[in-house]
Amino acid sequence: MCVFTILAKKTFLVQQWRRLIYPKITGSLPKTFSLKGYPCCLRRNIPSNSCRTNSISCSFIRRMSTIMDNAVAGEEMAAASSNVDSDILKSKNDVDMLEKAPENDTNGDNPVETSPTSPTDDSSLKNVSNINKVCEEEATETNNHAKNVEITAKKTYVPAPGAMSKRALKKWKRQQSKGIKSTGPLTTNPDPGYGSDVLSETEYYYEDGLRKVYPYYHEFSSYVKGRWVRRTVFDVFKKEFHVPSDESLLNDLKTGSLRVNNKIVAPDYKLRFNDFMSHKIHRHENPVVGTKLEIIKDDEHVVVINKPSSIPCHPCGRYRYNSIVFILGKEYGYSNLRNIYRLDRLTSGVLICAKTSEKTRELEDQILNKLVRKEYVCRVFGKFPDDEIEVDQPLECINHKISLWQIRESGKPSKTLFKRLSYNGTSSVVQCIPFTGRTHQLRVHLQYLGHPILNDPLYFNEAWGPESAKGKIFKCKIDDKKIGDAVMKNHNIGLWVKGPNPRFQSRLQQVKEEEAAREAASASNNSVSESHEGETNSAKDEDESCEVKEPPSKRFKANDADTEKESRPDYDPQKWIPDENCIHCQTEYIDPRPKDLIMYLHALSYKGPDWEYRTSLPDWAQPDWQENL
Repeated sequence: MCVFTILAKKTFLVQQWRRLIYPKITGSLPKTFSLKGYPCCLRRNIPSNSCRTNSISCSFIRRMSTIMDNAVAGEEMAAASSNVDSDILKSKNDVDMLEKAPENDTNGDNPVETSPTSPTDDSSLKNVSNINKVCEEEATETNNHAKNVEITAKKTYVPAPGAMSKRALKKWKRQQSKGIKSTGPLTTNPDPGYGSDVLSETEYYYEDGLRKVYPYYHEFSSYVKGRWVRRTVFDVFKKEFHVPSDESLLNDLKTGSLRVNNKIVAPDYKLRFNDFMSHKIHRHENPVVGTKLEIIKDDEHVVVINKPSSIPCHPCGRYRYNSIVFILGKEYGYSNLRNIYRLDRLTSGVLICAKTSEKTRELEDQILNKLVRKEYVCRVFGKFPDDEIEVDQPLECINHKISLWQIRESGKPSKTLFKRLSYNGTSSVVQCIPFTGRTHQLRVHLQYLGHPILNDPLYFNEAWGPESAKGKIFKCKIDDKKIGDAVMKNHNIGLWVKGPNPRFQSRLQQVKEEEAAREAASASNNSVSESHEGETNSAKDEDESCEVKEPPSKRFKANDADTEKESRPDYDPQKWIPDENCIHCQTEYIDPRPKDLIMYLHALSYKGPDWEYRTSLPDWAQPDWQENL
């Protein structure tokens, strides 16, 4: 930076102090002034360190503005207090003057002229007492209001560092930006869930005990995250997402399937703040277990289920229709549900979904305020110690692509209590009581104790060394890439390549012929009569009316007869519509085995202030259970 620039900035700061800051504090400037014309970060209310212009002046003015606001707030409070006292004194003086007013001397030489406001009889004296009473009531009410304002200001909720999860902190910041003040972390959930229009994009089928989904087109969209800024779009997609190959990613950028701000960009385009990315793909989902969902509780407020392992709670990665909210909506009729909390994909157990926004806020607030007791059970490697063990090691994510976590000194605070329930000679069943809700908290804490979950694909892995990182606190990020790559190599994503798909070319040719036949049929039908068009339109209207009549509210649990009649269709090759450029359509995969879809971690119970939901112990948690090799 040149000397002239430094001098110019110093001159600017001195001018701001002389013209605004000092007069503001001394009272020679109006207490409110416009920020128009001042540094952009102050006007746009963004952090000064994120502003590329006037960074020094931005931070200086922001600090001075905070000082001024505090000073003005003190002056306004003092002024409000003095105004209240002056109003009370004025009211009492008026009453005293009325009480001391001379009576009308009709026998005197100089009678007092009466006025409509002058008390001249007994009723006037009553009016004086009434006025005095009203003044005292107003003064009391004003003082109480001032005290309430002061108490509310003191009780305004400010989260302590590490007291909230990232999700809860984002909600709190959104409330503050809207000017909502509260005494606690009141939550909001504007997401209305998924309706019948979204749930009709594709269908399920069942094969070899697995629930599968026919491929369909879907567009992913997201604004640029902070860690993506100044990185190329090619680098972000390659390292943060699962892409088949570099060639397919380059082809998506070339054809416009992958866009930034709805425009085709080059692979070396560097992402910026507020960039909007969209990626349209032919989506293939991973299979999940085909067992039916066990519904524990169903009323007008919530639906509680015993979540099977291998099914994620909400859409993520290569799971969308094969997620709990989509399965409940499409097969059981529970549309527009809200997830209160999240269980890992491989974790089974109690899962609560709310049906109304009011119940969602109530339950989320109870969880955020530590009013819910959570109990888990798991089967771990080796003999767990007899005594209760408490682990309070912080956690930090080292690989966002597969959500891999480590214990690091710079991580988020977390705390778990462990107690052994049984031991069968090779493995132990352990009760877990988490006091915080970090991602993979139980799994990483058990790994730290040297007793990882018996079939955990991430943390009971050779990549962590012979002792699986027992008692290890990572202090640097040198080994992040090495561990991440090693875990990814052995990580079970539910799909393994078998070879080229022999049905791809024949089915693709069949689809093209069907499309050509439909186009020819539509061209010949252009001469259809208006009456026939009217009949067709009326039939469409009837169909649409049937769709509209579908109840938007969530239905209650189906009875046994409905459950028995539930259809579980087999694979229909006519419903598979391949895409010519889709690499997954051209590849045949091996289905995962049942043991690849289950992890020995189960949410046994969730207990709130006036409610509790519990499941029975899974088979692998029984004391005499033995693993079949």
